[in-house]
Amino acid sequence: GPNGCRQCTSSHCRKTCEGQVVDSLSAAQNLTGCTHIVGSLIISLKTGSDKFIQPELQQSLGSIQEIDGSLKIVRTFPLVSLNFLRNLRIIHGKKLLFNDNKSFVVAENHNLQELWDWNQRPGSRLQILNGSVFFHYNPKLCLSLIKSFIKEINFTKTIGLLDISEESNGDKFPCKTVNLNVSVLKRYNESVELYIEKPKDKEMFSRYILYYVKSPFQNISYEEPDDCGDYGWKTKDISSDWKFDEPQNITYPITQLEPNTQYAFYVKTYTIDSFALKSGVQYFRTLPSKPTFPTKLSGISETSSSITLKWNPPLISNGKLEKYIIHGYKQKMDLAFYLDRD
Repeated sequence: GPNGCRQCTSSHCRKTCEGQVVDSLSAAQNLTGCTHIVGSLIISLKTGSDKFIQPELQQSLGSIQEIDGSLKIVRTFPLVSLNFLRNLRIIHGKKLLFNDNKSFVVAENHNLQELWDWNQRPGSRLQILNGSVFFHYNPKLCLSLIKSFIKEINFTKTIGLLDISEESNGDKFPCKTVNLNVSVLKRYNESVELYIEKPKDKEMFSRYILYYVKSPFQNISYEEPDDCGDYGWKTKDISSDWKFDEPQNITYPITQLEPNTQYAFYVKTYTIDSFALKSGVQYFRTLPSKPTFPTKLSGISETSSSITLKWNPPLISNGKLEKYIIHGYKQKMDLAFYLDRD
């Protein structure tokens, strides 16, 4: 214009970057602040945990709005969702190879369970302007979520079985669940006993898995262990040694717990054809127990008829401390010890 060019200072400035393969967090950091990708973006992360990688990727890739070429999420082990690409609006699908017309590829992602949470995405929906989609070998990504995604973005191109597999998506995840009733039957200071009500018409489910973890606050969600990290959850296969109080119900103890401690737990069955029984996350607190002994006990005789005692609280209280009980007894003086003292 007549006033010349001026540097963009708003938060919506365009920043163009070359496409690349993101196979590490350091590679992702090269795209920090980029809004437009010239070429294709390939994300393939082999190691890490979603709870740590997700915020890092959002900081590095969260500004991307448009990709000229294709977006490929392949062989990315730790990711649970694609929410880190929260501002992505358009995949143009330009300059696709003759034998590869896929502009959005999601394949071989072992732990991917969600694409985008549309309620958390600001502004407009995603558009794929050219090319097709490809979803294969995502064992925890339910087919129903993929179909909802296709509907959400108003994708009108013809999609066949070679584009979206009905066999290898969500095949190892409980995409269809029925509620499993589980309750705490008895509580002790280092154990509890669970009561599992087995549905009468679901005899095909004979193996149950218990998940439990210490949880000071009642705000925990399902986070099942993966092959790299267990997120703190402990698991037990309770199928081999349960005891029945009647044919349809199971009682099972959780042992080696800490006294006066709150735990979260849930129970699910092994998945059969993407179908499983699963309880909600529940909480229990173990009963209090005896505390450990007070520490740094000392006594000072300030008068001929009194002793002042001092101590620190127990290192482990195992409950609320209400009082201390002092035991004392009169000891006869050892004359030899008395005469030999300094």
